[in-house]
Amino acid sequence: MSKAFLIFTGYNDRAVVAICRALAQREISFKLIAASDSDAILRTCWANSVAWVRKDRQVNMSLFEQVRLAVREDTDLVYCPTTEFINNFVLYNREALKAMGIHVLLPLADVYFQMTNKNQSVCLAKSLFSLSSPRRLEWEQATAPCVFKPNRNVSEGKIHYPILCFSQNEVVQVKKQLNPDRWFVQEYILGQSHYLCGYLSINGEYRSYWQTNLVQQPNGKSIVLARTGDNPGLDEGLFFKKLSQFRYFGPVMIELIEDTGGHLYFIEINPRFWGPLQLAVDACPEIFDLYAKDSGFPDFKRQNFSNKQSTPYWYAWQHGFSRQLGCRFYPAADTYSDIELQGLFEKHDVYGYPDTNRLHGYF
Repeated sequence: MSKAFLIFTGYNDRAVVAICRALAQREISFKLIAASDSDAILRTCWANSVAWVRKDRQVNMSLFEQVRLAVREDTDLVYCPTTEFINNFVLYNREALKAMGIHVLLPLADVYFQMTNKNQSVCLAKSLFSLSSPRRLEWEQATAPCVFKPNRNVSEGKIHYPILCFSQNEVVQVKKQLNPDRWFVQEYILGQSHYLCGYLSINGEYRSYWQTNLVQQPNGKSIVLARTGDNPGLDEGLFFKKLSQFRYFGPVMIELIEDTGGHLYFIEINPRFWGPLQLAVDACPEIFDLYAKDSGFPDFKRQNFSNKQSTPYWYAWQHGFSRQLGCRFYPAADTYSDIELQGLFEKHDVYGYPDTNRLHGYF
């Protein structure tokens, strides 16, 4: 029986592209499920790996039955976690999918949701990692600048994202739109954003690297420019040990904000593959080796990688920057001129590779 990764495209596109590159380097088979006829993946070199093009955005058992029909019955599929919305569905339908020959390599649902849901993750960060979070504000007394966060990322069939408010008028307007039983509010912390990105295997082994963020889309959306960086002060070994004891395994990214006094604040933790994943392909490819082993692909092609270079690895999303006004520039960007930053976007665009050159600067 053959085996292949199952990857849904049209969500988290930059991560999908990075995963395709990593798997192709290792000669690991993967099947792509495109979101529509206009899916960007159809303009890449992996178009011939698309097994089926979806007719709509519905996520139900019928979708997976169509997937199963589109992929040969003698191919065992391993679901790849790139989208919170579909992750949410497969966690509740794990056994039914397994009976269809679709393996879900995700931790127990209660473990996953304690990590990913914003309200629960604040408690988890304090109890498990002794990390403090931005101060929680009373709903009625909330003042700008502040951040409204959903208790649960997925509810009522939709994904909910944090909402940043920088004026009191914005606070007033946002309150009118939100249910205080389903949202909470924190103070907004100024400082440098850091990501710890890695993979924690089922047996407790891990590989990781630090990402220093330079530029982010407004309202806390996608990071558009980043580089590898240094640990701002977290005990990595203890962090992954605690996660393993918590019964978590899989890809993980935790964001910390370092204020001007050097204090670290927990912002969020994501138990799935993240947008700037190209940095992992370049700087810490062992992440994908561990993932492949956990997923039952022991005989993949070994690569000779080295992450010992003295200069940092870079990640950029050129179009994601150029189409957005009001991007946030973190302190790490202050040492670069506008011309230098523009050059970094052009040189390191995640789509500026031969396999995605039709998307370079346009997606």
